[in-house]
Amino acid sequence: MSIPDEQVLQLTALVDASGALEQIDARIGQRPGPAGLPARTILVGLLLALYHRGKANLDDVSELLHLSLSARMRALLGVQAIDGNDSCSTRAAYARCTRAFDAITTAFDPQRHDRRRRLSRERCEAVAAAWEDPANAETVHALETLANTLIQSTVTVAVNRRLLRHWPGDIGIDATPAPAWGQPPSRRRGPLDIGAGWYRKGGKKEFEWAYSLTLAITGHGDPAAADRYPQLCLSMQMHRPSRQTGPAAIKALLSLEHFAFRKGYLAVDRAYPQCEPTDFQMPARELGYKLLLDYDVTAHRSQGSTLGATWRGGQLYCPALPNRLRDAGMLLRKRATADEIERGKRLVQEADVYRMHLKESTRPDGTYRVACPAASPSPTVTCPRAEARGDKRRPAPRTVDLNNRRARLSHPVTLLRVQPKDEPDSAWPTCCTQASITVLPTDNAKYAQALAHGTSAWLTSYKSIRAQNEGANGWLKGIDTCIATAKHRLARGRVAQTLLLALTIAITNLRRLEQFLRDRYEDPAALLDHLLPEDHDASSNHDAEITRDTPGTAPPTS
Repeated sequence: MSIPDEQVLQLTALVDASGALEQIDARIGQRPGPAGLPARTILVGLLLALYHRGKANLDDVSELLHLSLSARMRALLGVQAIDGNDSCSTRAAYARCTRAFDAITTAFDPQRHDRRRRLSRERCEAVAAAWEDPANAETVHALETLANTLIQSTVTVAVNRRLLRHWPGDIGIDATPAPAWGQPPSRRRGPLDIGAGWYRKGGKKEFEWAYSLTLAITGHGDPAAADRYPQLCLSMQMHRPSRQTGPAAIKALLSLEHFAFRKGYLAVDRAYPQCEPTDFQMPARELGYKLLLDYDVTAHRSQGSTLGATWRGGQLYCPALPNRLRDAGMLLRKRATADEIERGKRLVQEADVYRMHLKESTRPDGTYRVACPAASPSPTVTCPRAEARGDKRRPAPRTVDLNNRRARLSHPVTLLRVQPKDEPDSAWPTCCTQASITVLPTDNAKYAQALAHGTSAWLTSYKSIRAQNEGANGWLKGIDTCIATAKHRLARGRVAQTLLLALTIAITNLRRLEQFLRDRYEDPAALLDHLLPEDHDASSNHDAEITRDTPGTAPPTS
């Protein structure tokens, strides 16, 4: 198979423009060393192997670089010409690729160890602890930055081509397993992939030995935004299963800050509300995202109160909310019957008139104000306590246009009459003695969200973003570049798996961008043309012969 020069030039320009080479050079230096092949060549070879074969294995990289490129492209990448029928030459070529990749993984590994044999359990625990040691935080951060740099090089392409201008800024975050090729731990020995762990997907009983991969995916809560932008993976974080769930999501969001994207809804599954608020919920709100959460049975029952107002479904409600409506979300729990879900939706919509209105948006300190549902200018209920405290309100019109639905439903005669408890004025909660209250960022920090759980607006936005998130997991596990197939990434170790998964996601993003251009009847082959220099000419034939005397490309001795 011969790879077109134009595609090699485009992928090379993508690697050069990403900034990944500068990060690698900062760790390993400018010298080629014993590897023989530069980091640029290895990254381009991995992208070519993923694009044409769907695999990130170094034997495919060696074959494509040495036997599938033109002489001009081999000269550009510093690859030596070999005889494909000579076994010594092919083994030497493969050795150059493995040593080049090994130099990169060594530079970004906080605890280098022999990945070809099982270590003792004590040694495995020491290696795993090194990844969480604050002394190695800089090395781990450099690896995470490099991985997201490779992914976001394709996001930058979409930004420069203005393909994301119709994206509303909504993001779905979820964790998915990335199976490890190495064997799990035995009774006496540790695992070959020390950074992996036992991963159990929701709803399944069996476990698998895998890494946990947290992905941030573009989405939209408004169905009108469908098919108006390409769906991409924006960033990733790889960690051990059941650990760092919340912090990994925050790291994935922080890696997007340099793009200055608009901040929309952030939808997550039931695992994230179980995190500590300081690990996920509060940092996500500080970044400007509007959370959309789903709850387990415990969170549906009680979420506390603030100044007398009742928390239900992540929103504040009037304290006079009837008891039959307080637990309406329980009918929307997981594995509920169809009849329970329909009844729960009706009760949630019935309770929506008791919800307190947003009066002032979030301030820099994280506080915001909400108003009583009976307060002007747009009350949804009437209340004797609101009338007793003398709220200024617009007088009701004497005549109403019955054809005007909004005027008809907002008239005081049609509004529901709240029946608060019969108690003296001194016993009224603060939310009843004043028209509005201030909500602190620590109030119900674990379960508060932008839309009331179970309402029609929540159902539309949350389920839409979550469906797109699950769909993204589907195309990431597709037949072209399948992250769920461990044999497509045979290199062991957390560093190697992180880089190979990042490159796999980058190629998947390129395929999504190409498909988006095809749907718009544009040429996908010109996707990366803006990265090439203006004077390049892929058809010109300036072949440069690479000899065995070229510095840094000599094959290893037998």
